This record gives sequence, C-alpha cells and structure tokens, in this order.
Amino acid sequence: IDRSELHLDHIINVRSQIQHLNLMEIRQMFGSVVYGREDILLSGCLILEGFMNYFEIERITVSTKGLRYGAVYNYLINNNFYKIKN
Repeated sequence: IDRSELHLDHIINVRSQIQHLNLMEIRQMFGSVVYGREDILLSGCLILEGFMNYFEIERITVSTKGLRYGAVYNYLINNNFYKIKN
C-alpha cells in the first residue's frame, strides 16, 4: 500500500459504488481489508475527493508513515537537511 497512487477518478468511482450500500454490502464488496472500517469508508472517500477537488489534485501517493512523519520529512527537505535520492 505504501507509495501506491490513488487517482481522483478511482476515488469517485469507489464513492459512487458504496454510497447506497449498507455496511454488510461494503464488507462483501471489499472483503477483510475494510473489516471494522466499513462505517468510515464513505466519509473518507468524500473527504479525500473534496480535498483533491479543492486543490485540483488528480493523484496522490499513499504513505503509511503518518502525518507527523510527512511534516518532519517536508521540513528536512525544505531546509536542505535531507536530499531526495532519485
């Protein structure tokens, strides 16, 4: 999952598929990966879709590291304490 890309059209597609489903139907559609999170999947899609539309972002890269990691990483790069390796 880490470093995979999410495209806006895929998020819109998932949201449109699940917006009229109940929790059991969502679980059946996505399997164990959503178990215990079925109730927040639609909300997460809506938030992410709104964020991406507002900032005109077509794709994002998934990180499993967390928000603090990203903030520190961004700080280090912007202040030339760390160079990105290509």
